[in-house]
Amino acid sequence: MQFKSLFFVVSIVAAAFAAHTVDDITAGLSKVDAAVTTLQTGISSFPQNGGNMQQAMNVHNSVDDVVAAVEATLKVAVDIEGPVSVDDGKTILNIFHNMVPIINVGLNAVVEKKDALVSLGIGRAQAIIALDLQHLLKAVVDLETSLLAITPPECLDEAKTLAASVKASLDASIKVYVA
Repeated sequence: MQFKSLFFVVSIVAAAFAAHTVDDITAGLSKVDAAVTTLQTGISSFPQNGGNMQQAMNVHNSVDDVVAAVEATLKVAVDIEGPVSVDDGKTILNIFHNMVPIINVGLNAVVEKKDALVSLGIGRAQAIIALDLQHLLKAVVDLETSLLAITPPECLDEAKTLAASVKASLDASIKVYVA
């Protein structure tokens, strides 16, 4: 009997430590924001002429960092019982309001610098970039789905608008590299 009681107590304590909060989401989104900023800087600074493989690999690795940060935040978000409070929803939206322009600038730069990126002579650069963009899209859609599930109704329209903006930019960038 004591063994069952001990097991019950340990289970409750373990569950308490496993629970995530909105603060965990905002911390994760801050990491996503930092990774997105690094990626955007790398893409924007990639020269129209004279770029090299190391610069291209830095951009590629930055994509991996963004996807990893998004996936880590997704693991937290799926653990949240929703919807969150309106104040918490607005906090999350504010993070996205700051992040979305950076994402869109980076994606526009990927399109503008297509010739420079694919001219590195490796032949597969266009396919690699298309795959990177598709991985970003999948990660973003997965996170969007999870966050929309916990978004309070009062914030839902705004959240959907921001998500649609990012998805549209990703879709447009993918079309350029898949065509």
